[in-house]
Amino acid sequence: MRVPYTNFKTRTGDDNAVGGCAFIGGEWKDVDTAEIFDNKKIVVFALPGAFTPTCSSQQVPGYEEMYDEFKAQGIDEVYCLSVNDAFVMNAWFNNQEIKKVKPIGDGEGVFTQGMGMLVNKPGQGFGMRSWRDSMLVDNGEIIKQFVEEGQNNASDDDDPFEVSDAKTMLDFIKSNFFRTSRPITVTYFKQKTARMARGKTVDGGSLRVRSEGIKKRQSDKENRSAVDRQALDR
Repeated sequence: MRVPYTNFKTRTGDDNAVGGCAFIGGEWKDVDTAEIFDNKKIVVFALPGAFTPTCSSQQVPGYEEMYDEFKAQGIDEVYCLSVNDAFVMNAWFNNQEIKKVKPIGDGEGVFTQGMGMLVNKPGQGFGMRSWRDSMLVDNGEIIKQFVEEGQNNASDDDDPFEVSDAKTMLDFIKSNFFRTSRPITVTYFKQKTARMARGKTVDGGSLRVRSEGIKKRQSDKENRSAVDRQALDR
């Protein structure tokens, strides 16, 4: 599965006044998904909103702290995506003193909707926002996606933050990424008792290969048993 194509509206050259407000002087720049993802290994994590508690205290600082470790694993860049405009994203990152992770404002939610992650959060007065997730993308192909449990459009959740953290993604990259011969997309949910996986392969990835291998071994075993029984009957 490839990331959806869209243009992001970014801001460059804005100097910030006291409180994070931008002076006039910057300019708009369109950055499309090809510029971000083509011929690169990218980590993207998405969250409900700038300046919100979990996003500000845990998710963004976690990726910032582990940024150099991602780079050491061959990741070209780490991006934070939210359904906010570029002014808000830039002001938030300046407020948080985030210097390494790059912000992406998906103001109209086009990319987020294309990913199937756009949700309504009326209970918080947010409107349409991104569900919390993270993904590893290689040259535009989604290799791995971690999606938090309970995606819904009714604000009927406690803003779960269990699997889209930096450590979970980094551990996956260290243990699996460079051993994977084909792109696969697997979504994990972490529940109260255990982590459960719901996986679907793309282009015959490792999960289907593993399943077919098990079936073949079972078939071979049954055939050998039938031959053995015939030999005994003689």
